[in-house]
Amino acid sequence: MTATTSQSNIEFVHTISHQLYRGESRLQTAPVPSMERRKVMLTYRTDAKVGETIRFDKIASVHTSIDLDWQEQSSGSHSLMEFAREHLLAAANKGFDQVYNEHEQAWQQRWKQINIEISSIDPFDQLSIRFAQYHLTMMTPAHDSRFSIGAKGLTGEGYKGHVFWDTEIFILPYFLYTEPETARKLTEYRYHTLKGARKNALDRRYRGAMFPWESAVTGEEETPEWGPVDVVTGTPTYIWTGKIEQHITADVAYGAWHYYQATGD
Repeated sequence: MTATTSQSNIEFVHTISHQLYRGESRLQTAPVPSMERRKVMLTYRTDAKVGETIRFDKIASVHTSIDLDWQEQSSGSHSLMEFAREHLLAAANKGFDQVYNEHEQAWQQRWKQINIEISSIDPFDQLSIRFAQYHLTMMTPAHDSRFSIGAKGLTGEGYKGHVFWDTEIFILPYFLYTEPETARKLTEYRYHTLKGARKNALDRRYRGAMFPWESAVTGEEETPEWGPVDVVTGTPTYIWTGKIEQHITADVAYGAWHYYQATGD
């Protein structure tokens, strides 16, 4: 499936491979396609005897036209769709077990790199730090400094993935002392958005740069002017944060200074 975003014209290609097995033998069962509102489905039907194992493997991928690997390897004669198909085919040919094994090995290596041990009589304390590290790892686009950490991480669509000052104050310190190369990318993100921060300042008749309460790829202020309707009064709520919060730029500067102090870079 292909799609293109309506404002920034980013192309998306979603690919899926299905494989159906009876025991170790792959079945050549043809699926029946169907469609409902916001759903596209393929239905497989097969018979299973008592004690027989039927396994259904599903491997999916998402590629976009702003992916670094696509931009580095692409040529005018090689479309994003072809690029995505090649990656899916390579993964599908490995099979689920091998893909899962590689995934497991990657996580084991990850935990070796970022291991934090807590001496406590309550094992929940160790579990808690691991849970936090897991989310920090999953929600951080450590591969690309053009992006930073969305306020909701990967747990919801709230704030539309916009970046807040929470990154510099609450999250950056963790990466400074566990993965300084990731901390560098989070700091570089603010440099990439400096042009938008200068526009924000100019729009408010300030000199210099004013980093936004809600930041996206351009660095311009993305905070909506009006919020949800008050359930009691029925009137919309005016959102002041994008207008009068002044500490954001200081937070960004603090993060950059903290990064330099920790790394000497």
